[in-house]
Amino acid sequence: MGRKKRVGPYKELSIIDKRAVCAQFALSFMLDNSDIVQLRRHHDRIVQLDFADAFEMNGMFLNMFYATGHVDEAKKMIDNYSTAFARHLDELDFGISILSKELDMELADVSDVMLKTAKKVLEITEEDIDYVRKELLNIYPEEIAEYYINSIRLLQKKVASM
Repeated sequence: MGRKKRVGPYKELSIIDKRAVCAQFALSFMLDNSDIVQLRRHHDRIVQLDFADAFEMNGMFLNMFYATGHVDEAKKMIDNYSTAFARHLDELDFGISILSKELDMELADVSDVMLKTAKKVLEITEEDIDYVRKELLNIYPEEIAEYYINSIRLLQKKVASM
């Protein structure tokens, strides 16, 4: 399959690629991916790597609590993640002037692409959510699966109001 090539410098990208970068940043902002946005080119598409720190989730401590049998502490941590993610969504805004400068695009165009990308979460159906829940339950305890499902619903609610 070969290595994925890094994307950049942003100002030298085609307008189509700049819009793809905007879409990837929108996804990262929506999910509150606190890791660095890592964009690569793969099969003529711009893709993002590493969502391990998304949804306010920091798995290392959570895994430690579960591994040591401190399930109540893990549940408290999940509640904290939920509160933090909801707070993040309250502040979600796609008017990112730094990204606009980096891409050499008008701020209104950047915001428009990001909002259109965000609106795609409204296409997630209950059937999709049930499928995701079942898949998550194959690898995570119920409270973690429900955390992700609730986060998707919170995200949909926020985007619907934008």
